Amino acid sequence: VAPSGSADAAISFTTAMTIDNAGRVTKPNQPHFHVGKSNGDVSAGNVVAFNVVRFNIGSHYNASNGRFTAPVTGAYQFNLHLINKSNFNTSIAQLKINGANTIDVHDNQTNGAHAGMGTSAVMRLSVGDYIEVHSHGTTIYGTGASHTYFSGFLIG
Repeated sequence: VAPSGSADAAISFTTAMTIDNAGRVTKPNQPHFHVGKSNGDVSAGNVVAFNVVRFNIGSHYNASNGRFTAPVTGAYQFNLHLINKSNFNTSIAQLKINGANTIDVHDNQTNGAHAGMGTSAVMRLSVGDYIEVHSHGTTIYGTGASHTYFSGFLIG
């Protein structure tokens, strides 16, 4: 990929994709992120803003508001794992696109211990759409970034 510039100027190239001799394809600038939560629990009805950014290629995840915003239209893979902090109840978290509920993630807790819940989903987003995680009907454990995490990447 060569950036636009003035005539007769030197061109500086950036590698957008590599295919090695074994046929492996790498795209180092492909949007992807992995985030965790360590700055406190999230009560019901609130957005889960993940504050521990492990990587955020393209800077499309915003840790201050918990949103991933699609830079291009396409299919995206998202992975989510949460721990229910409440005991003896049904927990629900939601993946929302542009504020509208798309996927519910459930946990039915009966043994008095914190339980994990998670999902993996392919979602179709248009450029500018955003996805966020909501706590719904439970408190989400948020003091261990390895317990509560969210990731995603552009498939194509």
